[in-house]
Amino acid sequence: MKDILDIIKRQGKALSIEELQELTGITENELIPVIQGHMASFNLMQFKGKYALPKQMGLYVGRISCHVKGFAFLIQEDEDIFIAGKDIGYAMNGDIVAVRLHSGVRKGHSKEGYVADIISRSTDTIIGTVEKIAGRFRLIPRDKKIQYDIVVDNIGEAVLGDVVVGTITKYPGKKSGICVNVIKVLGQAGDGKIDIECAIAGFGIPTEFKKSTLKEAKEIPSKVTEIGDRLDLRSELTITIDGDDSKDFDDAVSLDVKDDYYILKVHIADVSHYVKPNTSLDRDAYLRGNSVYFPGSVIPMLPKELSNGICSLNEGVDRYALSCIMKVDFNGKVFEEHITKTVINSSHRMTYANVNRILAGDMNVRQEYRDIVPMIEHMNELRQILLNNRIRSGSLEFDIPEAGFVLDKSGKVKDVVLRERGNSERIIEEFMLLANKTVCEYMINSGIPCAYRVHEEPTGEKLDTFAAFVNAFGYKLSKQNITPKKMQQLLNKVKGEPIENAVSIIMLRTLQKARYSSINHHHFGLAFTNYCHFTSPIRRYADLIVHRIISDYLEGRFTNIPNLEGICSHISETEKTAMDAEMKIDDLYKCQYLKDYVGCEYDGIISGMNNSGFYVMLPNTCEGMVRLADIKGDYYIFNEKLFHIIGERTRRMFKMGDKVKVVISAVNEELCQVDMQLIS
Repeated sequence: MKDILDIIKRQGKALSIEELQELTGITENELIPVIQGHMASFNLMQFKGKYALPKQMGLYVGRISCHVKGFAFLIQEDEDIFIAGKDIGYAMNGDIVAVRLHSGVRKGHSKEGYVADIISRSTDTIIGTVEKIAGRFRLIPRDKKIQYDIVVDNIGEAVLGDVVVGTITKYPGKKSGICVNVIKVLGQAGDGKIDIECAIAGFGIPTEFKKSTLKEAKEIPSKVTEIGDRLDLRSELTITIDGDDSKDFDDAVSLDVKDDYYILKVHIADVSHYVKPNTSLDRDAYLRGNSVYFPGSVIPMLPKELSNGICSLNEGVDRYALSCIMKVDFNGKVFEEHITKTVINSSHRMTYANVNRILAGDMNVRQEYRDIVPMIEHMNELRQILLNNRIRSGSLEFDIPEAGFVLDKSGKVKDVVLRERGNSERIIEEFMLLANKTVCEYMINSGIPCAYRVHEEPTGEKLDTFAAFVNAFGYKLSKQNITPKKMQQLLNKVKGEPIENAVSIIMLRTLQKARYSSINHHHFGLAFTNYCHFTSPIRRYADLIVHRIISDYLEGRFTNIPNLEGICSHISETEKTAMDAEMKIDDLYKCQYLKDYVGCEYDGIISGMNNSGFYVMLPNTCEGMVRLADIKGDYYIFNEKLFHIIGERTRRMFKMGDKVKVVISAVNEELCQVDMQLIS
């Protein structure tokens, strides 16, 4: 199907249904769901019975990000739009709004605008502390970006000083602020144990399933009782490879080696067999969009009866799977694939740690798992072949340090360490990438719809900023016909240099965000023309959609999902919410850890900067800010184009990647804020 957004953009005007039919060559019944999907994701707007891009109507649509100082930005893929406090209207942080630009802004200056319309609210709850002011109960929000008066109409079971969840009964307007009813008491203010719960609740992530969902889950058999016409692979040597604390196993793998090719089998839990459309299980899964993972815990997309039970490919039990069976030559090319419904029985529940020990030559572990040692060694060979192919094709490989958390029995963080990635993690990564790519190409060749995983190339303005940044350090990046291979070549050049981590982080910010779409826009970061998510249906709704379409096709039915683009837009949003929540909780855990080390000195590197100061990353990935106002002896200015900070008088310069020595001066858990002082 032709991309109607591109068509409307090329025509340069609003188009009617009839005009779109003529230009696309498809029927009205096929066209309307696509239009509805684009409208749901705010890519299209209706104007006098016709459809146009927001910019064609003089509007910029996006999510508003408010600042504690009262101003805000409209988040855009290229250049964000500044909104002064007086121009925010009655929008709240995170709302989807339409913004018009102020007239008279000079060319080359930052865009400034005002909120013309609030399209959708981002939240219906607020977390805060109950207080009594001027004779009325009020909610003091933990999110300091909410700067409206909040009146509590119904306090429920809360008492003064309680931290509560309030559901919004009235949004701010001309004559009043916000009104809420208390629906849940989290605990008393000052209790550190509720900080995590508050942070999760602040993202509006559902933590409980509907009663009807739990009832449906309990009614599903806990064992596989019949094989039917599925391919029986229970006698084959098959393993799962996951983390030590994993409980839901989406994928299992097996590998055979022939004279001149491999047979790689990627078995994925057949969740679509149990979670049917329009059931309570399905509606709850769609609402969540994905599981959300925190250190030591998870908010699952599906009830544990499925996620940890009948859908999970647990060791030694029969399980239904949807399998991608690939013949791969010794150059890493798939020359034959077979997608089919199977029943498997995992031979071993392997951990990343034990597979890494096998590959490292640990004789005790090799002896314990001697039946699979040859297969694991061949898997590692194929991993290297597939990785080399991706790198040659230009696939981006970032090496950004990630934090790992060591928790005690009560769930309190004891240590923050660097998370190590060994070859076992890379084996699974390469096999899943190959399966996802192969399945996507299979769906395209079969002529069936797909929820593509897309990643468009970076915008011109962000590329300009990134090119200027690397140029300041003596590196060149050609912006003409940008390709992932050119960006990977730059990563290779800075590898091992002090600036390496900073270049990786800012390059990631330069790239657009990957998302789901019913239209194949390709995947820039992976350098894949065709790509979808197939390998994690227990924890991602996108994969469940792909499984349903394939399962129906294998059974001779063509699945037409009326609002596929709208579904893709929704699960892209839930994914973003989950990622934001996971980052927030990680930051909170780091704050809880660092509060015991106030006054301690550390060596670190400058990992980011803005007008207020620069961020310093410690070796274990914990970060804090050195504020410019706290650096004595000069007045320092941030150059946003060259990404450096320089003293007016001394010309002392701080650059991304510079090594510095700091002392932790203060930790604010509520704001997830770590302050550091520079040690001269």
